[in-house]
Amino acid sequence: MADDEALGPGTIMFTASGVADGTATPDEAQRLLEGFVRQASADNVAPRLIDHVHDCLVAYVQGKRLAFPPVPVGAPEISGPPLPQIVKSMDEAFGLARGRGQPAIGHDVRAEVAMQVLAARLAGKSQEDALGKVADARKAAKLPIHGDTQVRDAWKTHRVMGYICFVVRA
Repeated sequence: MADDEALGPGTIMFTASGVADGTATPDEAQRLLEGFVRQASADNVAPRLIDHVHDCLVAYVQGKRLAFPPVPVGAPEISGPPLPQIVKSMDEAFGLARGRGQPAIGHDVRAEVAMQVLAARLAGKSQEDALGKVADARKAAKLPIHGDTQVRDAWKTHRVMGYICFVVRA
């Protein structure tokens, strides 16, 4: 990124959001930091870029950040509380390195599981059969939340959102 024109407000907003939710690449995060340094040297830093640096520093100091999980393409947008992400280093805070471990499973996936259980229940399956059927189908498809206990927990905590998804998709 040779000039600051490429680091306009839209690019800053999009990339900073990607750093916050973990979807930005380290190269994109690096470009944001380089843009911040260039703009700071010229005493003309974009307000959203200042907010981004602030958010990253707060995440590092607190050792965590709260982020809404990304919504998969084609999935209904479901709002819910943000999920905590552990931040152990400055590189992780600024998106220059990915955190270890598997990312938290979002509310949208849990609502989808609850919707699948509801569909099985409405098809006449008992509670246990519906939970088992969904778990087996998700395990065969190698999808997240495929264990019996995981499916039961998703049904227990997201059944209302699952019902809403079911009604919207019908």
